Amino acid sequence: MSFVRNFFFGNKEEDPTGLSKGCPPEGNAPDPLVEGVFYPRTLYKFNGHDDERIFIAIKGRVYDCTNGRSFYGPSGPYSNFAGKDASRGLAMNSFDESMVKDWDQPIDDLEGLTDKQETALNQWLDFFDKKYPCIGTLDPEPGVNIPEGEVEEDIDDDEEEENASDEDDDENEEGEEDEEEEEASGEEEDEHEASGEECYEASGED
Repeated sequence: MSFVRNFFFGNKEEDPTGLSKGCPPEGNAPDPLVEGVFYPRTLYKFNGHDDERIFIAIKGRVYDCTNGRSFYGPSGPYSNFAGKDASRGLAMNSFDESMVKDWDQPIDDLEGLTDKQETALNQWLDFFDKKYPCIGTLDPEPGVNIPEGEVEEDIDDDEEEENASDEDDDENEEGEEDEEEEEASGEEEDEHEASGEECYEASGED
């Protein structure tokens, strides 16, 4: 059975890729963790070796795939995805180790994927959403997956944006004050003109 046919028509007991027949997922997995934030470093230990649980990340979402240990566990055909971001491998229908990054590398930005590959990845994401519990998100770890220099630049950029926003607010406030002063000055001139007209009319009557 082909990869695509298994993906769309395979039952819940089958591997959706069709590459590992007759290996149903185990049903005695531990309860999933409470939803939280994972770094590639903390995700890595949930690979079926260091921890019996198996977590896999796809497009920034982390899934507890422990029930699919026959597929993603140490003896499974997709064990290289365990504890890692499997996005590019799933998008490209490749289970080669080169498709996944180590925990101390930047998170894959998925640059270079074709429209067809992005569609395939979104289909995988939908499949995992339906089959496995999402337990958190995968974020880059400052100083590990984000170089320290870039972290400082990001902080500086945020501060510059905040300062620019504060300056805009100050300019808006000053502009409003100037408008209020002009309006007040205009009202005073109107009052003086009205007073002058009244005086002129009064002198004319005399």
